[in-house]
Amino acid sequence: MGILYSQSVRNSILLFTGIGVGFISSAIIQPKIFSPEENGIIKLLVAVGAILGQLCSLGYPSALIKFKPILQKKGVDLSWLTLKYSTVGIILTIVVCSAYVIFQYFSTPTDSSAFSNYSLLIPIVAVSTLLFLNLDALHRAFFNSTAGVLQKEVIQRSFTLVLLGFVVFLKLDFDFFIIIYSLLFAFPPLMLLILKIQKPHSKNYSARSFPKALKKPFISVAGFGIIAGLSSSFIISLDALFIEGLIGTSHTGVYAVFGYFATLVLIPFRAIDRIASPIISQALNSKNFEEIKKVYQQSTLYLIILSGGLASVLISSYEQISIFLTETYAYGIQVMFILIISNLLDAITGINTSIIANSKFYRYNTYFLLGLIVISCITNYFLIPYFGINGAAAATFLSILLYNICKLLFIGLKFGFYPFTWKAPVCLFFPLGGLFAAYLLSLILPSGEHNLFELIWVVTLKGSIALTISLSAFLIPGLLPKLPSKKQPPHL
Repeated sequence: MGILYSQSVRNSILLFTGIGVGFISSAIIQPKIFSPEENGIIKLLVAVGAILGQLCSLGYPSALIKFKPILQKKGVDLSWLTLKYSTVGIILTIVVCSAYVIFQYFSTPTDSSAFSNYSLLIPIVAVSTLLFLNLDALHRAFFNSTAGVLQKEVIQRSFTLVLLGFVVFLKLDFDFFIIIYSLLFAFPPLMLLILKIQKPHSKNYSARSFPKALKKPFISVAGFGIIAGLSSSFIISLDALFIEGLIGTSHTGVYAVFGYFATLVLIPFRAIDRIASPIISQALNSKNFEEIKKVYQQSTLYLIILSGGLASVLISSYEQISIFLTETYAYGIQVMFILIISNLLDAITGINTSIIANSKFYRYNTYFLLGLIVISCITNYFLIPYFGINGAAAATFLSILLYNICKLLFIGLKFGFYPFTWKAPVCLFFPLGGLFAAYLLSLILPSGEHNLFELIWVVTLKGSIALTISLSAFLIPGLLPKLPSKKQPPHL
């Protein structure tokens, strides 16, 4: 538990920093300098590149995390194994993208969307994504979950912010921005590669031949990992793809802006889940189910307070967010409400995906994700034409609700424990109390519509009150488990 605590704290700090930088870029600057259609192109480029990159990673990250303890005992050189899988993935990406270009060349010309003009940038994002996934998994396997967060969430986003500064002050066009923006995706995997070269794992792991007895289960886990990883990326991108196809790229841009606000709720979950996965793998390998139960239930309590606190800050500031974004974007404010609740639900159900993925029941993660895709496709297809981007948000909420209920019940039936204890509703009371206090405060405060300074201090005051009351749960004796010591051995 010591390494879970220490790296979760570091990951949280880095994620908050990165999200803060990204917030300035995506939620403040981009809506002001780019049209909804151009913001939609950015969202789609990232979405399609993520799907293709996840596919071409060949499920290696999942298999590496699961089999690392065994491969380590066998002395397998995991850096060499990562290089081989990455090379195959790059070749596959080139083949897929080439086939797409050839198909476009010979197909009958039709009216295309604005995004099609930038489709040649997809291979750059896809290759960068698959290399990052593989190299990040290699670092995480050796209990270094912070390297990937630093490079991807902080440094890359800082470079994007600098790039936007050039666009604003030098009056550069969108084409210049989107090309350099795509190239920036290559920076995190490059830095992870350099870090691994500078600090390789123990020289005792030098065997380059893969143990025959492990080939079949490794390929099986990787195969299901492809589907699971692809499904996960597809779910994240599904709403954008349906919105673009059914009602247009400009609506995708509006949805992307409010979706970015909602992702703030997931910061604590992402910080904990990154390091929890290899720890759970280690515990499952030694059949330490009591340790898994402890990580599961304790992390859930912290996520209720931390993610719930962030949700209360965002919801309490909805009026000011609408004023800042103006009518061009503000019509989609309800999207933020729905997605915040969806992400909060996803966060407080805990690290259930990591538990299933690292157990002998890993196949069921894929089944649940495939079911999630089917539900998402059906709900998006029927709700978007009638309710627009609000329909896409509602489809996401319904899908995530059913998805997490299935995982909770499955873990309960197979492992005999659930993430929630009697303390969970008590912890939830604090974010709700913070939201109520911020609401009462909004009745006497100005809206912030007169000038930017007024807007900022109103948001700061209400957000501070909401977050302070949420975090006051840490002061209640016996409510939260005692934070573990950093002196505990890494495998705990």
